[in-house]
Amino acid sequence: MLSAAGVRGAGARNLSGSEQHLTTADQIAAGFRYAVSGGVPQRALVVALVVGTILNLINQGDALLAGGPIDLPKLLLNYIVPYCVSTYGAVSYRLHLARGQTGGETERPR
Repeated sequence: MLSAAGVRGAGARNLSGSEQHLTTADQIAAGFRYAVSGGVPQRALVVALVVGTILNLINQGDALLAGGPIDLPKLLLNYIVPYCVSTYGAVSYRLHLARGQTGGETERPR
């Protein structure tokens, strides 16, 4: 698992303690790294398979059971969307933890 220090790049300000923040570019780079590490792809794939299958049964169950034509774009989206949502959730949580560890904001300003 990547640490908050591991996600800081050359663009981050070199400050200590609570003054240390990740730049937007560092957060984007960290997000991409988080999306492909730490078991995120595997968990997102499991979520996509379970949720996508349920959605396909709901949306195209009649065609599947009757042997009718399957709408391929719908079939693919029923798997892609849960994968993306699961990945987004995991990445946003890890970025939230990284901000907390580097002294950044833990909540959005209102």
